[in-house]
Amino acid sequence: DETKRLTKLVNDALDLSKLQSGTFNFIPVIFCITDETSDIVTQFEKLSAGKINISFESDCDVLVNADEVLVSEAIYNLINNAVNHGGENISITVRQTVSENNVRISVADNGRGIPPEMLDGIWERYQKGFGGGGAGLGLAIVSTGIKMCGGSFGVKSELGKGSEFWIELPVYKD
Repeated sequence: DETKRLTKLVNDALDLSKLQSGTFNFIPVIFCITDETSDIVTQFEKLSAGKINISFESDCDVLVNADEVLVSEAIYNLINNAVNHGGENISITVRQTVSENNVRISVADNGRGIPPEMLDGIWERYQKGFGGGGAGLGLAIVSTGIKMCGGSFGVKSELGKGSEFWIELPVYKD
């Protein structure tokens, strides 16, 4: 377990360095973000063996033109953070919403939330969230990767009620 944790830490640090230095091999492709998100949620359902309540809500399939690896990593990191910081009786809702030109994937939890004074720095490298844990690389990877894909990201959080993290990307149109 410790070897796996250290390997992931090193790989995350290398990935972030590549993203920030511009040496990451960015490969945009057209893919269904709805299917990708659903697959990631299903992985978490299986891994949790019923220990967390996680659901995915969407009302249509949406295509994006972005680097699929970066987008998948971002969605995975947001869900993983919700799992790790959700506390007891965790409930996570992953929701896809579509506006005219953008698709938003949000990850909301019923965890302890994040103090307002900590929100500004959470997207920076090595910034650990409320309650510690992790290496502080996940959200830096999310922010850098989603920016490279032409998207945006954000968070709303309230102490004692939970957090909602989101990424937003342009919808692919023929």
